[in-house]
Amino acid sequence: MQEKTKFKNEEIEKIIKFLKDYKIITVDEKGDRIRIDEEFRKLLIQRVSP
Repeated sequence: MQEKTKFKNEEIEKIIKFLKDYKIITVDEKGDRIRIDEEFRKLLIQRVSP
């Protein structure tokens, strides 16, 4: 993620924590996979699609 975004690890961790705290994402037990909440994903698709 850091290579693609150019963010520092600390910044990425803060973003992930924010998204997790607001239940926008879930993180698996190992912490290596992130999944966007289905309802939030639908909202994003509606906002992006014409």
